[in-house]
Amino acid sequence: MYARKRIELLAKLNASLSPFFLSHLKNLHKLVLKEFRKAIQDGLKVDGYDFALVVKDTKAKAEADFVRGAQEVLLADTQWSFDESLGQLQEDVVAIADLLRVEETKKMVLVIERNIKKSVSETVDLSLNKPSPDMWDKILATFKDALAKAETAYIRKATSAPAFRSELNTN
Repeated sequence: MYARKRIELLAKLNASLSPFFLSHLKNLHKLVLKEFRKAIQDGLKVDGYDFALVVKDTKAKAEADFVRGAQEVLLADTQWSFDESLGQLQEDVVAIADLLRVEETKKMVLVIERNIKKSVSETVDLSLNKPSPDMWDKILATFKDALAKAETAYIRKATSAPAFRSELNTN
């Protein structure tokens, strides 16, 4: 009799607490995503950062924080699970990282564009102020050199994008 009443009481308590657990998961999800975005943005402020590495490390920390927070309120004798919420968090992390990667690419392209203009403008100004038969050759050579340097810089930075994408999908 006592065991049956105890089981019934636990079932009622667990049923009452279940909405609080789900609410906690929802709030934890929002908090972890907010911290994830901020941590990536902070990581991108460090000189010589690697975008893929910043995202990979930050993603691992975000997932660990979520699991730890969910396990803290998970009751042992229940059928409660946070697997679905963790899966949704992982999808949202990938979406946020993709948006930040697009922003980072735009920023990188603007810097490269600015560097090309800066490299070429001096040669163009000098050549136009003192015209010579080979001035266009000099301008073209300078432009090609600046373009090659820009392409190398872009490729060096952008090569982490495929690794970044595969890192997000493997975990």
